[in-house]
Amino acid sequence: MFSDVENPKQVAILTAAFDVFASYGFKRTSMDDIAKAAGVSRPALYQSFSNKVDIYTAIVTSFCNSVQLEWQDIVRSDRPVVERLSAVFKIAVVEPHSMMENMPHGEEIIGLKHDFAQDVFEDFNAKLHAVFVEILMSAETSEELSNDLANMLTQAVAGMKANGLSSSELDAGFDAFLRVVAVSLQRSA
Repeated sequence: MFSDVENPKQVAILTAAFDVFASYGFKRTSMDDIAKAAGVSRPALYQSFSNKVDIYTAIVTSFCNSVQLEWQDIVRSDRPVVERLSAVFKIAVVEPHSMMENMPHGEEIIGLKHDFAQDVFEDFNAKLHAVFVEILMSAETSEELSNDLANMLTQAVAGMKANGLSSSELDAGFDAFLRVVAVSLQRSA
């Protein structure tokens, strides 16, 4: 997950912190817990990260970067448009949501995004929207229709997430929206 982090010590710290946050939650985890789990001293930990918020933000940033690299292969593929939209959605939304559902403290960890990493998530969501537009434009639709459909998909994702849907409900809901997209693309052809 931390392939964009070049410093091996930081990778070890982020990996350990992710595991500790998942097991004990963000609030109950101390910097000492993270240092012990990473096999580094507290001073060495503080040389890399000033606090838990910095560590959390680095984890989120690295995760978002890795997802964006994954979806680039999908965007460039010759798969049908609806399949590419679905695959990107699964990588960007369903899989992370499922991972958080399966962690004892996943809900707390994802809830922190509004407190500590909101700018990272906003940037990620803007890039997700841009990818939706790029995929839709590859269907030779007008820029206006591509933007309208991407806006609809992005707003649907936000609404489904805000309603606290499970990962399987998110997947099913997005598939329903993709059926609407498929009809719109057929009519515009």
